Amino acid sequence: MRLLLTLCSTLFLVSSLCAQTMPPPDTTLGNTETAAKTAAWVRNIALPTGKGGVGALSGVSAQAIIADTSRKYANSTSMSAYYASALYPMDLQSIRNKILQRVVLMRRLGVLAARDPALFSWGVIEPVKGTYNFTLMDSVIKIAGEYGIPFVGTVVPFSDWASACNADQTMRCGNLFGSDNGADYFFINQGKIGTVCDTAAFYTFVQKLVERYDGDGVDDMPALKAPIKYWEFSNEPDGMCGGYGDGRQTFPSPYARDQSIMYRAVKAACPTCQVMNGGAIEFETPTFWNSVLDTLVPRFGHLDIANVHDNVGKSVASSDWDWGKNFYRYVSAFQNKINQYKLPMPVWMTEWGFYSGTPTVMDGGRTVTLPARTEEEYTAIHTKFYAWGKANNLTTFFYDFSGGVGGWGAALVQTGPGGNKAMLLYHTLRLYEYKFRDADSARQISFSTSGNLTLPSGHIRFYKKGIATDVAWGLTALPAIITGRKTVTDMYGNADTLDASAIKFPLGTNPVIIENVSVANGVQDAQPLQSISVYPNPASSVITVSGEYSAATPLRLIMVNVLGETVLTVDCGAVTGAFSQNIPVQNLPQGSYFLRLRTPTLFHSQLVQVTR
Repeated sequence: MRLLLTLCSTLFLVSSLCAQTMPPPDTTLGNTETAAKTAAWVRNIALPTGKGGVGALSGVSAQAIIADTSRKYANSTSMSAYYASALYPMDLQSIRNKILQRVVLMRRLGVLAARDPALFSWGVIEPVKGTYNFTLMDSVIKIAGEYGIPFVGTVVPFSDWASACNADQTMRCGNLFGSDNGADYFFINQGKIGTVCDTAAFYTFVQKLVERYDGDGVDDMPALKAPIKYWEFSNEPDGMCGGYGDGRQTFPSPYARDQSIMYRAVKAACPTCQVMNGGAIEFETPTFWNSVLDTLVPRFGHLDIANVHDNVGKSVASSDWDWGKNFYRYVSAFQNKINQYKLPMPVWMTEWGFYSGTPTVMDGGRTVTLPARTEEEYTAIHTKFYAWGKANNLTTFFYDFSGGVGGWGAALVQTGPGGNKAMLLYHTLRLYEYKFRDADSARQISFSTSGNLTLPSGHIRFYKKGIATDVAWGLTALPAIITGRKTVTDMYGNADTLDASAIKFPLGTNPVIIENVSVANGVQDAQPLQSISVYPNPASSVITVSGEYSAATPLRLIMVNVLGETVLTVDCGAVTGAFSQNIPVQNLPQGSYFLRLRTPTLFHSQLVQVTR
């Protein structure tokens, strides 16, 4: 025993020295060859976190952040033994380096929240009944909070000491328990998972957990900066290894009872928090979830958000993927119940996506290389579903945040020997969030689906303050509702201003945004401005602003860089009728700027480029 303690102490000392000298994680972000074509103004968009409809799969559960040796040690002893060992403080020291890179890049994306399928595991936080250890997860929440990244509070309802009513699932789900590279449930020595056995203890655990991270000032985690407002009960509970299903999702389940316990505990601690079901795994029939919803909803509600997974597109070719079977079935299973019970409930897809590159997958025991899919095609597919979702109550998508080159996942950031590289989808999502995250509503004008992923044409109309903006692709003619002067923006952020009648048809396979010129330029109130012209754009030395006012108006012109810093101001005094003003830009660094015109009743903003 003394030798073991000495060894552990030595390991702790070496780890401490390494932690002090370890270089910080690389938080720089380059671009793939395709993403590098994105317009500079899109790459420089700054979006606040905690809003919108884009989330990130994060990989920051205890399984992901503690060392392999720590998982194996806990698996062979117990969580209590792990917390008392020298391995635990070593892991606490290494957490920052393991997650900092991800949260920094998530902040640039402006995510609603990060999600891990096993963020809060009961047996990790309460290893012995009545004894709680929040320190490990406090470290994760604290670091992410420094960058404004909130989490979805996914609760895994499994623990060793409260599993007497469950069976050992090691033979069915061995990768979850003892594998060197996995061990998601390394804290369960008996391999028992299933329904909640000690319901009173689980209610208390959830209430304490939510109270710690809800940010209401009562028993909060010290220095909590990004409170958790969304809570999820388990992950893919209907799957073979989800604790409640048989892999076929064909029978009623006690999941509804345990979801109800979770819901009541969350609301007791945080009445304004939102609760969702564990992400529904891709299913053949909706029997499981029909049973759950029919049990929960009519009498109690006990659900605020419907949660679905759809990972099929990551591992099948376009020709093998089917709109109705592999996507719409999963959404409609929940939406039908939402309609039946007239619920004000959105649908989220917290795992989903389509591959890019040429990944290899296992098919019937064979290794198969999937057909090549370009990064542009991959981005177009995701963008079409983003727009379709907004018009069909599928309000939020969570994307695999990072992955290797040509990998299985639908990553936003490519990792590898070349460092972190944003994929085109990373930038296009920011463009669409910039345009539509605060839209009042959206309506599907048309959405033509084929059996596979061609999705030949579509037209989704967004509304904000009564003004319509269109997202369209593949149309062969101009819809009668689109008229007048328009700005057309492609997936890369390249914009062209022209009359609607001059838009070329048929539209290509990549979606474009079609909006009124006044909306694209940020005009809030058109009076008393009669017309405006900004030229040349791009410019290298002088930009001329000309226009016409119907009444005498004090006018100020302001140049702002992409960081929001004012770099030049010109006071024009009171102008009336036609006016023209030159703005010298020869001393400004090359790049994107916003030219703002301000009067007492007008704010007009237009993107301009300074070149050399």
